[in-house]
Amino acid sequence: RLEGNDPSIEHIKIHRWTNRRELASDEDFERLGRAIASSTKLISLWIDCGHRARVLQLLEYVNQNRSVELLRLWAFDLPTLDLFQRLEPFLKNSDKLKCINAGLGTVEDAAIRFVMNALAQRQTSLDKIVFGCCQIDFDYVLSRIKNDPMINPKSVSFEDNNIGYMDDDCVLLSEIIADNNLSLEEIGLAYNPIGHGGLRSIATAIANRGRALKFLSIGGSLGWEEMKNGDPLLVFIYSSFLLLPDLLPKCLELSLYGDPDVFKALGEVITKRTCPMNTLKLKCLSREGDAILVFMGALQSSPHQTPKLIDIGQPMYLSSDAIIAISTLLQNQECKIEGLVLRQTRIYDESLAQISLSLQKNVTLREFIVDTKSLTNTGWDIMSSLVCNTSSINSTYSSNHTLYKFGPNISKRVQFDLRADFKFYRSLKMNELADKKIVARMKVVENHFARNLNFDPFIDMQPTLVVHSLRCMHETFEAIHEQRSSYDDENMRGENNCLTIYYL
Repeated sequence: RLEGNDPSIEHIKIHRWTNRRELASDEDFERLGRAIASSTKLISLWIDCGHRARVLQLLEYVNQNRSVELLRLWAFDLPTLDLFQRLEPFLKNSDKLKCINAGLGTVEDAAIRFVMNALAQRQTSLDKIVFGCCQIDFDYVLSRIKNDPMINPKSVSFEDNNIGYMDDDCVLLSEIIADNNLSLEEIGLAYNPIGHGGLRSIATAIANRGRALKFLSIGGSLGWEEMKNGDPLLVFIYSSFLLLPDLLPKCLELSLYGDPDVFKALGEVITKRTCPMNTLKLKCLSREGDAILVFMGALQSSPHQTPKLIDIGQPMYLSSDAIIAISTLLQNQECKIEGLVLRQTRIYDESLAQISLSLQKNVTLREFIVDTKSLTNTGWDIMSSLVCNTSSINSTYSSNHTLYKFGPNISKRVQFDLRADFKFYRSLKMNELADKKIVARMKVVENHFARNLNFDPFIDMQPTLVVHSLRCMHETFEAIHEQRSSYDDENMRGENNCLTIYYL
């Protein structure tokens, strides 16, 4: 398919196990390299290094490619300097390259310096630089970004722990944030602990900058001593954003202990913004549910300012009051939440019943990610009835036609559970369609007219309405046929999951 320039292949990931000789022959790898070199449709290439000789051979072909925009080269188990030296022509000359993601071994200073020097010789700056390194020389990378005009990315991210390599007060980082002549708009420091001094410096830099970052991820595994002396994020949020809430990044990731005061402060800032945030991800180091209760309660004062995606990254205990707070927020007509992610947080039948009531009239929530292991058949019946109530035609038409993802895994579009019936997943799949009138018609036709057409509803209709109704049904059957034909068969395999199409 690569050799034929198949436009559907835009992304390839070569895993380290794929590199092993017993899984792929040398001829196969050679052919893959030639195909990558000649492809004009390939956009992203991930190489997770395993067999050293093969990777070096493959990189020779990568140098010849002129379409790849994102290159990820991870080599934690191998010395990496010569890998990047082999890739030097691509790093310097590829005009399509926008993002480099380098995953290096421990203390690979020489490799990091080589990569930065190569990027400095490019004709155009990259949009994004990512280092997945342990103990990287953080300040060296930042100094090159600050002082070299050709290394001027819009986004920089450090995806591993850099304890001991970051200046305690984050001086360089703060100077870069405050410099409006630089292009930097996104900063990822999720795995890097930042203390009081560093957060104060960042807060001052954001205020001096005068415009919001698009993305900011900070926090990391702050030590217990830091936490018990007062969560530094509380000071950071209040000092940075309370008076100027629109400086809060559109996408914000925070790692915090779970202090309700921090959640309350964050909620207050969010509700003061003039436009909603896009994404809020919170990694809580405490499982207490009071933080969620306080946060959701704070958002209730201005539901139209709620973030589109709220992602709570750690297991949390949801008290009955927290469930009430979530339900109250979701049932508000002005609520803007499109995704609610409660990772690894278990939900029970009684709690789900209360939340489902709030979702009956909700027209914004598309994704509800939660641990479903504690649900019984009763809970699954509640969700099935929410998205497709088959008790009557009117109930079906008035069901929730917005929610299309429910389950424990945010990455999977359809998540099967043997306790849920197939119609539930069919309804979720229908809800992906943008035209909700078509979705409502499809559910009505499938559940009330598909097998044995019942003309009772048409008896008292005027003739013109009967004709109009049948025409709508015909259009709906065509939509059902088209939607079923495009169903992702990777998620639906086996005869028991065969889709049947009905016609008038």
